[in-house]
Amino acid sequence: MTARSVPELSAAQKTELSELFGEYVNLDKRDRHYYNHDIGALPPLVKKVIGNTDPAAVVKIRTEEDAVKLLEFANRHKVPVVPRAGASSGYGGVIPTKGGIVADVTLLDKIISIDPEGQKAVVQSGLIWEKLERKLKEKGLSVRAIPSSAPSSTIGGWLAQSGAGYGSYEFGWGYESMENARVVLPNGKIRDFSGPELKKLIGTMGTTGIISEITLKVQKLEERKAVSASFPDASAMKKAVETIRKNNIPLWSISFLNPEWADMKNKSPQKLHYGKVVDKHRPVLPVAYVCTFMYPASRDVSGLKEAIESAGGTVLPEEIAKHETEEWFKSMKVKRLGPSFIPAEILVPLEKMDSAFEEIEKRIKLPVLTEGMVISDGNVVLLCFMRHSERSLLFNTAFALSLSILKIAEENGGRA
Repeated sequence: MTARSVPELSAAQKTELSELFGEYVNLDKRDRHYYNHDIGALPPLVKKVIGNTDPAAVVKIRTEEDAVKLLEFANRHKVPVVPRAGASSGYGGVIPTKGGIVADVTLLDKIISIDPEGQKAVVQSGLIWEKLERKLKEKGLSVRAIPSSAPSSTIGGWLAQSGAGYGSYEFGWGYESMENARVVLPNGKIRDFSGPELKKLIGTMGTTGIISEITLKVQKLEERKAVSASFPDASAMKKAVETIRKNNIPLWSISFLNPEWADMKNKSPQKLHYGKVVDKHRPVLPVAYVCTFMYPASRDVSGLKEAIESAGGTVLPEEIAKHETEEWFKSMKVKRLGPSFIPAEILVPLEKMDSAFEEIEKRIKLPVLTEGMVISDGNVVLLCFMRHSERSLLFNTAFALSLSILKIAEENGGRA
């Protein structure tokens, strides 16, 4: 939160920090090194130019008061602070570039209150999505939208990163299911961001402060059903989604995989437990665009299958739809076929989705695995991954392909 680089704290600063936070301060050089990356892998040449990625200290934040004390300390000593939660995005937002202090908020993970009548939940920002959903279900409730990284990503991280997920077809971007966020600003003051003001926090990666608490809108828990379909190309899939939107078929979520991802899922090793295969039966996906449409069981979705088939799609067996929804939060298990992946996340208008896929296939020389989410505003988020090895000398040049994908998005009316 300041431009000054601080590779190491002075002895006096270490003493003061230890007095403030006790056992929740980590000054060990080896432990600090674990905080110089996220789930992704940066190429060596990029690491050299972005700065000092090893923090001088790590402080585990447990309360809002802790966040206030840390930022007041940082202001007194002109030390940069980088908030860090699940570090599940792979895009570098939690990596320090000037040393300083990493504020680890993973202990800021309490559910403050759940209001079944008002359909709201107040939670601390470091709470994992999967844990929240589990607790909500105990009270007959459910989140409105949830990221595909739910087992490891946090509520505050989704706001700071900006994102869409399962349920975004009905409820939009993640922040649209949030009513309020309490933030400890860089000067140590506390401020509430509500309604439209929440947009000021989107994609800021913690530069506006440490998010301490979030009020979420939730919904009543309801059984959901799913239909999966395969499409020969992105144009056919786009046509089906456009028909669904035009006819106002009340779906909750539309997500899909491209042929490369479907093929990779078929090839991914089966899960083992003590050397024995756990998921013995795994339906084989067609090597095509595989789209899963999900909706509350109480809704009338007549016209869905007709929209799929009239666009040239094929409705797949029920076991595939069931398996795909059970696999929602396991998309990164394809990393078993790694060793590394180069990520790129883009947003394109639905009407340009097929064009973006065509350009990616034409211009990107590596196979691109893509998972997509359709959003209520008519845009599509594409999460793209390219297999590579971070140990290879070619990794430095291959990493630039993520920028080429971002350029393709811009050429098609989209953005990163």
